[in-house]
Amino acid sequence: YAELVAGNVVNNGGQKAYNNKIIVYEAELSTSDKLNLIAGFSNENSENALVENNIILLHKAKLYTSNNDNQYFSIYGGESKAGDSVGNKVFINFSTIENIKVYGGYSINGNAINNKIYICQATINNSELYGGYSEKKDGIVQGNTLNILGYFNSQERLISGSAKTIGGFATINYDNLKWNPKGTVLETNKLVLDSNRKITANVNGLSDGSTPKKGEVMTLLDTGKVIFGDKNFEGQYLDESTSTFNSGDFLEAEGKIYQDAEDIKLKITRVGTNDQALVIGESRAAATAFANQGSELIEIGLDTLARDKSDKETKVFASVFGNTSEYATGSHVKVNGWSGIVGVAKTNDDGLTTGAFFENGEGNYRTFNNFEGFLMRGDGEANYNGGGFFARKDNVNGVYTEASLRAGNLQNELRKAVITDSKLEGYDIDTFYYGAHVGVGRIIPRGNEGDSIDIYGKFIYTHHDSEDFAVGGDNFHFDSIDSERLRLGFRINEVQNEKLSMYYGAAWEYEFNGDANNTVIGYDISTPSLGGSTVIGEIGANYKANEKWTFDANLRGYAGQREGFTGSVQANYLF
Repeated sequence: YAELVAGNVVNNGGQKAYNNKIIVYEAELSTSDKLNLIAGFSNENSENALVENNIILLHKAKLYTSNNDNQYFSIYGGESKAGDSVGNKVFINFSTIENIKVYGGYSINGNAINNKIYICQATINNSELYGGYSEKKDGIVQGNTLNILGYFNSQERLISGSAKTIGGFATINYDNLKWNPKGTVLETNKLVLDSNRKITANVNGLSDGSTPKKGEVMTLLDTGKVIFGDKNFEGQYLDESTSTFNSGDFLEAEGKIYQDAEDIKLKITRVGTNDQALVIGESRAAATAFANQGSELIEIGLDTLARDKSDKETKVFASVFGNTSEYATGSHVKVNGWSGIVGVAKTNDDGLTTGAFFENGEGNYRTFNNFEGFLMRGDGEANYNGGGFFARKDNVNGVYTEASLRAGNLQNELRKAVITDSKLEGYDIDTFYYGAHVGVGRIIPRGNEGDSIDIYGKFIYTHHDSEDFAVGGDNFHFDSIDSERLRLGFRINEVQNEKLSMYYGAAWEYEFNGDANNTVIGYDISTPSLGGSTVIGEIGANYKANEKWTFDANLRGYAGQREGFTGSVQANYLF
């Protein structure tokens, strides 16, 4: 007979044994005689002899005895002769126990309250697990917890073997389980209820690679019989409930935890994506919004070329466009960046202006979502390169029509924004985009010579191709996105002198589509959308420096679905 005790209080005036530890690390302990491991022990006869907050940790260890009655090798987080055993813990991690009795808290003449046993990928053979145990007839055993912990990317069963007895637990928590429909997490020959005759079971998450389906069932605890005191217990001992939990990194499941005969089972009632997956979807919407802004630069460029009255000349032009915008997408995304366009245009005798251009944009964005009580902020970069053609026909009656075509490549990089396998991950993808716009308007003379009001309507279309990629081993699919915007507005032009003119105006824009439909592992992610109304106000100036050079500056403000400001400067050179 032998005992290994970390903290021992004997006849010391009611002092408590607390905060002691025993660690068995990568070791093998076996005995054919009686052996006890006790982290905290009090042999005092005083009811104040508290044993509290003691810990035993088994890590990659093997403990066993050849005696099969479980009386020869026992483990105690805390043991008290007359006082209470409270808040003690036993950890069994990646270890094997065989023919062992394990007690979180044990009292001979007191109570066992709020003790815990943790099991992580262990082998339990013919052993007994008690969260709390009291030999006293009216001793209180309550508030004790069994925590069954999974491990990231585990393909193994979390607990191997079968327990002889599971007893004295008020709560059983299952964390990061590997989903196995029709499988069993923990088996025991006997379940012993605590003083309250009730057990609450919680499922707090499934591991990576676990993809349950609605209607599937898994057994959380398979027990041969249920005992209260020294008698069989028949009836409802489980406090049935519904748990909502993450399944891997990007899915969320809901399940009913119920009692089936003596067993505890989990039935999946719903599977969908969790809030972390929204970060991926929002990042797609942010990059799309930035690339869509390139069409504004084309539209501004056409207007600037039209204000330059040097007809029948070839013009080389360059514009730079800066923006800071926030889009309401269901959550919200912030987009900042710079865009540029360079091109050449020529106007013929009939007032037809045609040209070609190259476009480039470099921006950054931020997404904001909540996940498990935390604010998830995603930071990313969006860069696009492309080109296109445009045309505008100005008639002598003031009516004009215009159109453009554009196409290019959009690079979207989301950096360290989601958690997978305890690491921050993102993605980096390239997608093809193309677009077009058509417009019609009329310039009506007013007031002084050269003053006018421009009334217009424009339809702007942009398409972004679909893309498949993986984040942390989970497969994502981005559907193609179609942006369809209608803009109606007016612009008032006022000539200040022979070199300078000013203009200001307002417009209403409506996005009919802009839905970013995405999936992960085949499940739909809640769809962020760029759809909705935006009101735009603008002010600008056009300056003719000489016969060759013309400059234009434009400032716009946005309110509604899109909020923010943009500014652009364009230079035209005639030759």
